[in-house]
Amino acid sequence: MVFDPEKLSNVVLVADANEDIRCIVADALDCLRTNIVQAANVYEVFEHAARGGVILVVTDLEMPGCSSGYIEELRRHLPCTPILVVTALDWISKAHTRANGASGYLKKPFRIRQLRAIVAQLLGEACHYRNTPTLRSEESKTSFQADADHGGEDEFTKIPSNSY
Repeated sequence: MVFDPEKLSNVVLVADANEDIRCIVADALDCLRTNIVQAANVYEVFEHAARGGVILVVTDLEMPGCSSGYIEELRRHLPCTPILVVTALDWISKAHTRANGASGYLKKPFRIRQLRAIVAQLLGEACHYRNTPTLRSEESKTSFQADADHGGEDEFTKIPSNSY
């Protein structure tokens, strides 16, 4: 992937073992006009986190290398970065993920509109917490708001049958 030097500090990290899910999430968040980087396993997540500039992590919990302490360890590496857990695991709850350091939770299958709404909220809170202007707030707000106002893409994600 070729990085735009202007956007090096605006990286959204999308992590899922399933390439189709990574692409769905990346496409849904493309209107943020950030560098969207994908990771297929926990090792790649930490590699990208170490490079810096990550403003959001959207991650599954069922990936190679994932252990029960994954979110806590990721939180230690990215203390101020929102972490959204997107999972199909039935035993994982919103309360459980938050107690372990996640900023948000979304159950698979999900609606694109839900994903975008949660991401907009998390990025807004992160910018407020850091006391910085929102990331191209006018553009991302307009894009996400258009979905809500006009019904937007209301399809459920279609998780391929070969996924976990």
